[in-house]
This record gives sequence, C-alpha cells and structure tokens, in this order.
Amino acid sequence: MPLPFSGTAYLGIPFLPEFQALVWEGIGLYGGHYGGSRRSSLAPPVYEEAEARLAAFAGSEAALTLSSGTLAGQLLVKVLQQETQLELAPGVHPALWTDHGAVSNSWEAWAERVVAMSREPGPPLALLCNSVDPLGVFPYDLSFLAALQPRRRVVLVVDDSHGFLLLGPKGRGAYPLIATLPGIEALVVSSLGKAGGIPAGAVLGPEYWIEQIRKSPFFGGASPAPPAYLHAFLNAGEIYQTQRQQLNANLDFFIQRLPHPGQFRFFPGFPAFRCLDPDLPSRLENRQIRISSLSYPTPDDPLTHRIVITSLHTKEDLEQVLEGV
Repeated sequence: MPLPFSGTAYLGIPFLPEFQALVWEGIGLYGGHYGGSRRSSLAPPVYEEAEARLAAFAGSEAALTLSSGTLAGQLLVKVLQQETQLELAPGVHPALWTDHGAVSNSWEAWAERVVAMSREPGPPLALLCNSVDPLGVFPYDLSFLAALQPRRRVVLVVDDSHGFLLLGPKGRGAYPLIATLPGIEALVVSSLGKAGGIPAGAVLGPEYWIEQIRKSPFFGGASPAPPAYLHAFLNAGEIYQTQRQQLNANLDFFIQRLPHPGQFRFFPGFPAFRCLDPDLPSRLENRQIRISSLSYPTPDDPLTHRIVITSLHTKEDLEQVLEGV
C-alpha cells in the first residue's frame, strides 16, 4: 500500500487510539448522534460547554458550533446579507460565497478596492477572506487592514479552517491577530475537521453576530455536530498540544534536510509543500509514496500537487520522501 502524504488530518487526531477512546466515551454518554434542534430543552449541555471552551481558547466573546465549517459559513453569510454589503476576496472558500465567488482575481486590487470603499459613507461593509491558501500554500496578507481608517462599520470574516487549532501561539489560529485590528469587528469561521479531527464547524466572534446566527431558522432547523466528538474535544487538550509539538518536530526535520527547497512553496508552521516540479508526483508514486493531487473546488480547476506532512509520520517516513525529491 502506498505511503500517504495527503489529506487535512494535520495532527492525526482521527487515528489516535486515545482520541478514539474519548469519542467512544462520549457515545456512551450521548449516543452516536443527536438529531434534534439545538433549541430543544433536551439538547445536550456539551454544546454550550464546547462553545465556551472554544471562545476562551480563541479569545472571542462567543462561539457557536454547527455540523460543518461550510454550514457555519453559509449561515453567517445569510445573517450578514441582511445588514451588510459583502465584499468577497479572491480565493475565498465556497463556505463564504453567496451566489458566486469573488469578483476580483487580484488580492492587491481587492485590498485597494475595500480600503477605498471603507472610507466612503455607506452601509456596514463585510470583508470575507481566507487566512491561508492551502493549495497555493501561502498565508493571505491582511496587514493593509491595520492602517484602515473606515468611515463606516467594517466586519472582517476570515475562514481559518486550515489554521485553527494548528497555527499561531498554542494553535489559536487567526482570531487573536485579527481581533486587534483597530476599528474592525472580527469573526472567524472554521471547520473543526482539519487539525481538530472533529466533524463540526464553528463561528468565533462578537456576541451580537453569534446571537444572530443562533436566532436563524436555519440554525434551529439543522442537526448539530455529533455530541460525542465535542465531548472528546473538551477532554483532549493535552492530546492536541502533544500532536502540535510532534508536527512541528516533523516539519523541522523535513525542512532542514530538504535537498531542493526552491522546488517547493511552503511557509513556517504549515504542513503542506506545493510541488513546483511537475515530474515529482510520478517519481514519488514509483517509490510507493502517494501525495495530494487535487483539482479544487471544482473538477475543472487546475491540478495541484502537494506533500502533506502530519504528526503521525515517522522520521523513516520523512526520509523516504526526502530520498525521492
């Protein structure tokens, strides 16, 4: 069987016996699924407990969990559409799309556009973007927002699905950074299924916006995340910390020995390495090493090849890849 270097389980959480044991413990408490509304008096208290933990972890006023990151983004967009003017950045995840994606293909042009718009009176302006491009393998530069001098209310929504629980101090992701931007209301939408290993999504931010989602009929009518996994999350703090440390050790080992770093695109802390050599994927496949080759978000998009390292890879695994590159 080929040795896999792909996927988004960056911390290896779904494969860890100790995490699986916590999920089974949660199933014993709550069953395999809760199919009712969060508004029901029978909704398990683990939801509110997990949301309080997420808010405290990220440093946000409030948090809300949903069954996926995409649903979390779409419900937030529905709420924002009622009160704000939406401006989608290039590359923004479909979770934050309306009927279509961004109008501009240039990040620089989009930045200039929203800076100019923010200085004109008008309805509240909602800026929607990603924290990281996981296929291009680069972080988006939000530094231009620090000098923003808006004449209208500005809401910044960042999809941090590939950074939350992974990047930043203790894995807190983008929220602590964007929350310090002056004159901006910061919101983060995230899948918890990447580094978190949990089939769920979350929104982090001001209590006002979280409450608007909570009032939505789409929130009340949707089944929430499996409570057993939120039980596991609440009890897996040390597991996440240990796995982040192991992943960072793997990345240090790999980068220090990478023979041709110019043939890859990567940045500190993120475990994906985009292959710029078009022949590398087939060479690695011949060595029984399978990397990520993906057309996304549609089958018509260009094929992107990446080596994805996780905390579960051993030094021997990494050496096999290094010998092939």
